[in-house]
Amino acid sequence: MVLMDGMENVNKSSLGPVETFASGIVSAVPIGQFKEWVSAYFHPAEAVAAQTDKSASAIAIHFVLIGLIGALEGLIGLAVLMAFAPGTGVAALLIAAPIMVIGYPIAAVVFGFIASAVYFVFAKILGGKGSFLWQTHGMVLVSGGAALLSFPFQLLGSVPLIGILLSLAVLVIGLYGLYSQYRVIKTVHSLSSLRAVAVLILPLLILGVLLVVSLTSIALLGFFPSVASNAMETQSIAYWRSAAPFAILNSAQTGASMEIYVQNMEPSNTYTINEFSVGSGKMAGSTKVLPGETKKITITGLPACSGTYSYPVTIAYETGGRSSNQYGAKMLVGKCA
Repeated sequence: MVLMDGMENVNKSSLGPVETFASGIVSAVPIGQFKEWVSAYFHPAEAVAAQTDKSASAIAIHFVLIGLIGALEGLIGLAVLMAFAPGTGVAALLIAAPIMVIGYPIAAVVFGFIASAVYFVFAKILGGKGSFLWQTHGMVLVSGGAALLSFPFQLLGSVPLIGILLSLAVLVIGLYGLYSQYRVIKTVHSLSSLRAVAVLILPLLILGVLLVVSLTSIALLGFFPSVASNAMETQSIAYWRSAAPFAILNSAQTGASMEIYVQNMEPSNTYTINEFSVGSGKMAGSTKVLPGETKKITITGLPACSGTYSYPVTIAYETGGRSSNQYGAKMLVGKCA
């Protein structure tokens, strides 16, 4: 991993002025975590080597601060959008503010620990020796540094025209942050360069493969509508044949009418069906169904059928003077006759 290890020389020779400038600005902010972030971003190995395990609560504070930075970016970006798009209402900003301020920090804590746990599992598989909290502490410091350094570029990225150019700066900051995470994993777990890269890259590759497979599956279902239709029909049949108190054993639509075979699934109750609705179609009159009995019901008033049909079903019935309704949790799906 000559390329990754050679980045250290780039850091020392080329990024010194950038670090000095960033540290000077951060030192004026009375938030101690910010100084830790910038230091760890530029010197990840030294930062984690100087630390032992941090408590989960202390690490969570770092994640919360990162989430708050994200929320602030989102709110300012929305305000900028309102300036360039007057049609965007102030109400949207007022609604988004509490959601972002509360939701972003919570999401940062939850997904931050989950992501670190994934990397930790791969590190252990490849022979890593460090602890989970030590690794998470190092990774959150680097993530905080990347979030802090990209903050001004993210804000100005909302401005039309210059946003695309500034997004390149965000990309560079993110890529260097990825290198710094590699240094954290390598140092914490005493891994070789190749194994440290594998720990960092393998979860991303697996996630990418799963995403491609999911998108391909969705695309195939859209490209072959019959596949999706058959799946829906199979689920509908399975549901309705086990529904209670009335199961639908079979259905077939021809034109604007449908024939349905309904079975009373109760072993001892006799029911009177007063109304049987399938979409916009209804059964004429009422019918009595004995325990375990199967009856054919005709539904009329449906739209003309072409290809397949899918309707909601409602059955109004009574027994012993008590009325009730059965609502289908799934649509009644089938092929037109």
